[in-house]
Amino acid sequence: MTEATSLVHIVDSPLRFFRSRVQMSPNWMLALSPVIAAAVMTVTAAGIINFKVRPHIEAAMSEIGVDVAQVPAGAIAAFGLIAGAVGYLAMFGAMALTVVVLDLLFAQSGRARRLVEFAGFAFVSQLPLAILGLALAVWNTPEPLRLPADATLAEFPNIIAEYQGRITTDAAQSTLRMIGIYFGLWLAALQATALRVVSGFSVGGAWAAGILLAVLFVVAPYALPQLW
Repeated sequence: MTEATSLVHIVDSPLRFFRSRVQMSPNWMLALSPVIAAAVMTVTAAGIINFKVRPHIEAAMSEIGVDVAQVPAGAIAAFGLIAGAVGYLAMFGAMALTVVVLDLLFAQSGRARRLVEFAGFAFVSQLPLAILGLALAVWNTPEPLRLPADATLAEFPNIIAEYQGRITTDAAQSTLRMIGIYFGLWLAALQATALRVVSGFSVGGAWAAGILLAVLFVVAPYALPQLW
C-alpha cells in the first residue's frame, strides 16, 4: 500500500486519496471496515447506556408492583441493539444509493461500484464521533429514576419514556449531537469529493452534491425531531 492510498490520508488529503484509489482494484473489506467499526462502537455505546439504565428501571418497576421476572428485558434490549445496528448500516446504504443516483442523473459514469466503495471509505470521518460516543457511555452515570408519589401503573410507560428522554438529552449527549453535525458535514464533503473524482463532477457540482447530502443526512435528521 503506497502512502497516498493509506486509509489515514483520506483525512488530510481526500482528493489525493481517492485519485490514487481509483486506479486500484476495489478493496471491499478495507472500504467497509470504517462503516462496520463505527456501527459496532455506536451500538456498543447504546448497549452500555442500556445496561446502566436498566437497574433503575427495574427498581421502579418493582416499586410500582410490576413483576420484573415477567418482562423479557434482555430480549427487548437485544432487539433494540440489533435495530440500531441495522439502522446505522441502512444509513450508509441510503447515502451510498444517493451518491449513485446523483451519478446516474448527472454523469452516467458507469462506476457505481466504485462510488459505493468510496462511500464506505468516507465513513472514516465517523470513527472519531463513534469513539467519543463510546467514551461518553462508559464515563456517564445515569441519574436514578424517581417515581412520583402518586404514580400509577397506567402512567408508568410515560414515566419511563420521560426518563429515557432525559438520559438521551442531558448536557453531554446534547453536546455530542451538536459535535455530530460537524462530523456529518465532513462525511457529506467526502462523498462529494468521491463524486468529483469518480464521476467527474465540476467543483460547483461537487459543492451542490455535498450540500444536498448534508441537507438529507445531517440537517434533516437533526431538525425534524425539533419540529415535533
